[in-house]
Amino acid sequence: MPVESCRDIRPVLHQRQLADAEYREDLGRSKRYLERYVADPEFRSAAAVDSRAAAARWGLDVDPEEIRPLWDPKRASEPGSLSVGRFRAFTRERLAASAALRRRGAFADPDWRAWRERQMQRCISHLGPKADLLVHAPFCIELGKGCSVGCWFCAVSAAKLGEQLTYTPAHKSWWRNCLEVLQEILGPAAAAGYCYWGNDPLDNPDYESFLVDFHEVLGVFPQTTTAQPDRHVDRVKALLREAEKRGGLLERFSVLTLGQWKRIHEAFSASEMAFVECVPQNKEALDAYKVVAGRALEREQKQVAAGKAQPTPADSTSTIACVSGFYLNMVDRRVQLITPCNASRRWPLGYQVLNQGQFEDARSLRSLLLRLGEESMRSTLRAADPFRFRDDLQVEAAGRALSLHNRYRSDQVVLPRAMQGLTRSLIEGQMTVGELALACEQPLEETFHFLNTMVFERGFLEEESELVEVR
Repeated sequence: MPVESCRDIRPVLHQRQLADAEYREDLGRSKRYLERYVADPEFRSAAAVDSRAAAARWGLDVDPEEIRPLWDPKRASEPGSLSVGRFRAFTRERLAASAALRRRGAFADPDWRAWRERQMQRCISHLGPKADLLVHAPFCIELGKGCSVGCWFCAVSAAKLGEQLTYTPAHKSWWRNCLEVLQEILGPAAAAGYCYWGNDPLDNPDYESFLVDFHEVLGVFPQTTTAQPDRHVDRVKALLREAEKRGGLLERFSVLTLGQWKRIHEAFSASEMAFVECVPQNKEALDAYKVVAGRALEREQKQVAAGKAQPTPADSTSTIACVSGFYLNMVDRRVQLITPCNASRRWPLGYQVLNQGQFEDARSLRSLLLRLGEESMRSTLRAADPFRFRDDLQVEAAGRALSLHNRYRSDQVVLPRAMQGLTRSLIEGQMTVGELALACEQPLEETFHFLNTMVFERGFLEEESELVEVR
């Protein structure tokens, strides 16, 4: 890229005023070409023969040769044109924003913050590369029950569309009071939450009004992910404008079919979608991998039972859950404390539920959150806790150390001299933390300090327990 063009590459994600019409259109055109390339095998084949003819045939207003380093792996290392430089800079901004969101989600309470950090450490070895994509948001909120879309691969097995929270004067006051509680209890981390989960947010006809309150109380306009932008074109366009006006960064469309890609590209201009991330879920898309959780896991289990498929290994089912914190449904008035994990028979939706309870109003929500945190979000081991390594870890003696490994990672825990005679007990996991401490020939506080800092905080221990309803 010519040096003189560097002044035309701007940090537009956080400084939207720098994205004038020309800059925005340039980003949008490059992005649209890449979306079509990733989603459509017929287009990829045509582009391989004559990229400009393919672009013209599909109505893409961009010179594909100018942006070839963005879509041709053989040319990916080339500097390319100004458009290439702009798109790469924008991609770096998006990645940095994701990392910043992960940092922003740290709880104000030190014990809760330590709990979240431990879940993040666990996921690095438990989930492998998937862990890099998770922001571990402090909370998510559903404003209704169920979902109208009904994706066969829904990783959280959303129920059919049910009751939605209406934006009445009474509900508005109740909602804002609940948001104020989240702000009080979670601190600055509350700004990293969002308002959807297993539902499609556009199923709630008052969704945008709830978001405006979210922004006014918490200071951030949260991201929206929807799988039905083509069903609500005018509404979505208004939502995109409102998000930009209130400082929103990126919205997301989950695109299920090639037909939906066509409808979206016809309804929304490249400029309108410059700051919309499209997630290709259609079966023809490149790397169209579906997480084996929820309905996809149920489907696979039926195929396995019928002898038509092999089961996905337990360490490869993965998850779409991106919350290490609280999952609230405002219709059921229910809160669950959750954290991501590989989907399994015990946790088929790809997240552990560590505790849960009901609330009625802001006061009871405050009390519930505090009780959930006190019971389940601790920062240190207790004497009565069982000492057991995670089931997905293979643990072996390695001289003075324990070797912990799975398909994604290998770690070592070097044992102090006083614990080297307890190697077998540590591996078998049949003792409590207190029993281990009493068996060591060293002061109890030294053993607890070692177990906390070298084992517990690194996310190596199993923390699942019998789920109890908090009241």
